[in-house]
Amino acid sequence: MRSLLKKDIYMVWKVAPLIPFIMVMIAVISLGSQSNWGLLVEMGILSVTLVMLCMEVDEGNRWHVFQDTMPISRRMVVCEKYILLCLGALVSTALQAFCNTVYGLIKWGRVEAGNILFLPMIIFASAVIFGAVQLPFYFRFGCIRGRTIHRIM
Repeated sequence: MRSLLKKDIYMVWKVAPLIPFIMVMIAVISLGSQSNWGLLVEMGILSVTLVMLCMEVDEGNRWHVFQDTMPISRRMVVCEKYILLCLGALVSTALQAFCNTVYGLIKWGRVEAGNILFLPMIIFASAVIFGAVQLPFYFRFGCIRGRTIHRIM
């Protein structure tokens, strides 16, 4: 399972190096703000997009053919995608909490609990819920049809 996670993390850094940069920019833009709900939810959705991107690259490279010859079960692949989803959501949450803490210290000289607890929890919840709805579609119907559901949601 560790090797599958390494493969997907490496793929994210190789295929989509701008998405983590975009996540940092969204965190900086929505610093300490409770009015940027759209940006906060979008940051969680970008972490889900990383998982979907990995699945699309796997499908394009016909990973399932190689997977059948390796000592990897389908259950391990599914669990690894959910673990990657949770890791992406945690990174987004930690990034937003860090930016809100720095912003609170700079602007007010104190840290508000709502900005470092409540807003990052919204990011985590939106990412996990959105990903939990999306991943079964991607596994069942493939990436092309799954992307259509992704856009609809």
